[in-house]
This record gives sequence, structure tokens and C-alpha cells, in this order.
Amino acid sequence: YSDFFKVKRPAKKVELGQDITVYTVHNLLELDRLWNDLLTNWAKTEKINKINCWKGSHAWWLLPRLQEEDILHDFMNKQGIKTYNVWTKNTPLDKIAVEYYKKSGVKTKIMKEQNNVHIAVFGDYFLKFEIPKPLSEKLEKIYSKTLADLDIKKIMEIFKENIEIELTVIKDVLIAEKMRADILTSF
Repeated sequence: YSDFFKVKRPAKKVELGQDITVYTVHNLLELDRLWNDLLTNWAKTEKINKINCWKGSHAWWLLPRLQEEDILHDFMNKQGIKTYNVWTKNTPLDKIAVEYYKKSGVKTKIMKEQNNVHIAVFGDYFLKFEIPKPLSEKLEKIYSKTLADLDIKKIMEIFKENIEIELTVIKDVLIAEKMRADILTSF
């Protein structure tokens, strides 16, 4: 694991009280794995609020982990969970991601904004992360290309690049409801 994902040290978990946890991972692949685990664990037990929302610049995880995303959304569909995704960028690769999600039963929308913050809301949970600027700039270069111009090997190196990324998870009904409502007003 450490060799393949170029992880020099394990992810950190810091609990700031009972309802706020900050995870630190060391590349985008770890971030997506953690995010998928959080979503899957929530989806297994959620009985009341079966809405999953996301807003961010690109669905970058589809490039290296499409199979895992497909499995996750098949599972969430079986659990009766509705997903709403909002993209803040509008590149050719974003349009491909929008079509993929629409075919998976996900409500999607593109609303251009200048924002590098990614948020997710499911149940009583609000997640927030920002991709560090050097890595974000590399992702923007990928997303400025056409599908024919992509170098998959280079892309995987970017996703494995060892850089700290913090994911903040807040369990708070009011914050989750507010952020979910903000995303859902897009639809």
C-alpha cells in the first residue's frame, strides 16, 4: 500500500470535540477512498434523510477510480439514496462526468463559479476539503485537455502525489440542512 500509493505516513485523524473530525490524507486516491468509506457507512444505516449532495469543481475521482464510484452509486441506488451533484467548472471532461452521473440516476447541474472548495452533505454530515493549490493547478491542466489528449500515466502520478489534504467532517443537523438546501436550490 505504501509503495503503490506513495504514502510516507498513515492518515491522521483529529477529533475536535464529539462532532468535528479532521482527517489528513496524503494524496487524492486516499481522499477518495476515505470519502467513499464515509458515504458507504452512512448509506448502510441511514433511514430518514436519504439525500447525498456534492458541490465542487471537478469529479476528479472518476479518472482513477471509476469502478469504485460505479459500485458506490449502485449500492446507494439500492439503498434508495438520491444524489445531487453540482459542478462549478464546465470543461469537456466535466461534461462527460455529468453524462455518466445522469445515466447512473444522479441529478446533475453545472453552475460556473470560481471556487476550489469541495463540499458534500449526507444525513447529518457536512464534509469540506480544498485541494492544495499546486495539485489543483495540475488538475486544471488535465481538465483543460480533450479526452484524446489525456496522458493516463501522468494523471495517475498526480493522483498519487504525496501532498497533505485535510477533510473536515462535521456532524451537525443545522449545518447539514443549510448546506443541503443551498445545493438543492440549484435544481
